[in-house]
Amino acid sequence: MIVLGLDISSSSTGWAILKHGRFYNREGVDYGWIKPKSKLEMSEKLVYFRVELIRLLEAAQPDLVLAEDTFFFRNPKTLKLLSKFHGVAAEAVRNTLGLSTEVVPVKSIRSELGTQGKEPTFSEIKKKFKLTGWKYKTHNDVTDAIAVAFYGHRLYH
Repeated sequence: MIVLGLDISSSSTGWAILKHGRFYNREGVDYGWIKPKSKLEMSEKLVYFRVELIRLLEAAQPDLVLAEDTFFFRNPKTLKLLSKFHGVAAEAVRNTLGLSTEVVPVKSIRSELGTQGKEPTFSEIKKKFKLTGWKYKTHNDVTDAIAVAFYGHRLYH
């Protein structure tokens, strides 16, 4: 089973692929980021995100696609913005692969890993998959995506 995990954001969506529960740690093949340029208008960012996500879906051909759920922010504008990106992802996955995108609450992922908080989750994923040299500031989006994919693999395998 090939599982694609997504940590969706408007500036840097982390993605990671697990094949039969294993993460092979090859940048650009097994993990990466979708990063629209900050100077783009929002509609252009959404188009860029969709095009890059479809490229990834076509290359990876996952059996399951999961995205970390948005959580409530103090700023409703942020929640609305992330909802747009989630909608684009759901449409791209459905039209490219004929699959539904599973949305996973952060609390469920952390419960599966036995962690609380972003940095402990980062540390646990780094340890579990032996990700030497990975730094929180650089790889947090990807480790969140790995955690999402790991959760999906455990849940649906």
